[in-house]
Amino acid sequence: MAATQTPEALFSEHEIKAADGLTLAIKKWLPASGTARGHVLILHGYMDHGGRYREVAHALCAAGLGASALDFRGHGRSAGQRGRVDQFSDYLDDIGRALETLPTGPRFILAHSNGALVALDFVVNRAPSIAGLVVTNPYLAQTVPVTGLKLWVGLMAGKHFPAMVLPSGLDPAGISHDAAVVKAYKRDPLVFTTANAAWFRETRQAQARVRGYTKLDVPFLYVHSDADPIASPAANRDLAAQLQGSDKTVMVRRGEFHEVLNEIDRQALIGTICDWIIKHLER
Repeated sequence: MAATQTPEALFSEHEIKAADGLTLAIKKWLPASGTARGHVLILHGYMDHGGRYREVAHALCAAGLGASALDFRGHGRSAGQRGRVDQFSDYLDDIGRALETLPTGPRFILAHSNGALVALDFVVNRAPSIAGLVVTNPYLAQTVPVTGLKLWVGLMAGKHFPAMVLPSGLDPAGISHDAAVVKAYKRDPLVFTTANAAWFRETRQAQARVRGYTKLDVPFLYVHSDADPIASPAANRDLAAQLQGSDKTVMVRRGEFHEVLNEIDRQALIGTICDWIIKHLER
């Protein structure tokens, strides 16, 4: 598809084929000059899509970086049953394919929520050649744990009826204190409100696995909120402290909700992330 120009960035949309043949959509932004000092792969959360990260992408472009936002399988404009993943490794394969589409030069991953869970698993198990990883509020566990009948139904459905869809139970008010962000989220036709049973099964296993990791072999910036009503602040606090690496930075966002990149004070955080990436371009 032909690129379109804005004052901040050169934008284009693309499709790639996953390892199993599924069509995946990727949005790409470049600085208006057409050249970038490095490239950032953006990974969204569950029920989310890459188009909601346009503001972040434009900030990256303003800093001289390129940005590419993958729509995970079953999300956004990518193919697949909404929210479904048959095995968590499919997500890892999809990230690998998306990274292959980035131009040569320093490459980074910026991932949020479920995307951050996937990214942590990917970096530990696939050891990609990237210059750094930024995660925001990884979905390591729910703030209010699933218990009782709902948990049993989810586990049984994941085992015997993987295509089943269940109510997600997500309250959109928990994503941000910015009322405009919440309103846009509710009206977004690419956002869905259900959870897939196979995803529930695979994600619970991945959460347990990632919560056990102790080391990252790439520079990383770990951003989490102490007031996230969706992804457990306690689980993120513990993993952020537990993970070791030669270049580790942890930021705690006080009082902010789940989507820290869409919070009221997001410009300061996005600027910090851009500065961190630029600092790591030549390392």
